[in-house]
Amino acid sequence: MAKYTDTVSEATEELSESVREANRVITDSAVAAQERNWKYVQSTFENEVELFKSHAESTRVLTQTLTEEAHKQREAFGELARGTWDVYRGFLSSPFSFYERAMESAESIAMHGMGAAEKATHHEKQAVRSATK
Repeated sequence: MAKYTDTVSEATEELSESVREANRVITDSAVAAQERNWKYVQSTFENEVELFKSHAESTRVLTQTLTEEAHKQREAFGELARGTWDVYRGFLSSPFSFYERAMESAESIAMHGMGAAEKATHHEKQAVRSATK
């Protein structure tokens, strides 16, 4: 019976050792899986943060570019409007400037004619004085 007791005792000890080893392997495996899961969650979170930062920077650059382009468009439109106004004003004033130049020319011709008439009158007066003396 001692042999049987020793065999049962050895079998019980081997079974206990096998159960302890299985529990250690399961526990190590569970801890390793939990560490992998934690690293995965952490890397996913870090990647998302970096992605949000990247999107925020892209949005900032895009907004700045759009603001600059809108300013350039506003300046170009202002130049176009000023140029159009200058052309329109020139178009409207051209008949008046033609009339003004025509009046200046007529005035100049009239003044020249009056000067010539004064000279002629002066010469006639001198001729009449010379003839009456």
